[in-house]
Amino acid sequence: METGGNIPPTVVKATNRGENIQAMKAIIVGLNHNIQLAEIWKLGIDQGQIEENQKKRFRQMLETIIKECEIQFIGEEMDVAAVWEAQKHFMENLAVAVRRPPMQLPDRAETIACQVANTLECNYAEIDIQLAQRELRGIPRNYTDEESPYSEEQKRKWNEEREQYMVEHSFKNVGDAQNVLILCGSNHAENLSELFRQAGHEVETRYVRNESWYIENWS
Repeated sequence: METGGNIPPTVVKATNRGENIQAMKAIIVGLNHNIQLAEIWKLGIDQGQIEENQKKRFRQMLETIIKECEIQFIGEEMDVAAVWEAQKHFMENLAVAVRRPPMQLPDRAETIACQVANTLECNYAEIDIQLAQRELRGIPRNYTDEESPYSEEQKRKWNEEREQYMVEHSFKNVGDAQNVLILCGSNHAENLSELFRQAGHEVETRYVRNESWYIENWS
């Protein structure tokens, strides 16, 4: 027997969130964090051209995904304020090392994903634990560095804590979106995908490194 009106979306119980949310399609994109900020550093003509082209192609990639998959929410692993301060500090030290005037940088930064979300009127949120909160949780700022003194078990534990937070913070900000895009470091993509699946959502996992235009090393 047919029923009138629209059929409501399926509602599932998220195992890592204490409330009901509708089932979603989540596209998880793993990436290298260097490509996220919209600003072009231009450390040398050749490198600057490569960076500019890579970020242009990444922007086009996001626009295509959002339009073709009807994305309504973007969650991004990012603490743009902290990253921007670190980048400015790096550029200041570099200017001293090469004995050149420091670059004139804007007061604030944006990610390409945030800009694209604003242009295409898509909801957006930073979903990672902010650095100040990490310190309160006992997660070291530099634990992911190759030369960090922490064990693999410690790194795994802190990664899992951040990944759980990213999923929960996505759910907190997603609203009634049915199609979502999650951007994260490549090392988090598989675990985030599994957490979304465990919560009852359809997941597609992609990697920027698999794009034909992608260049890993810009130097």
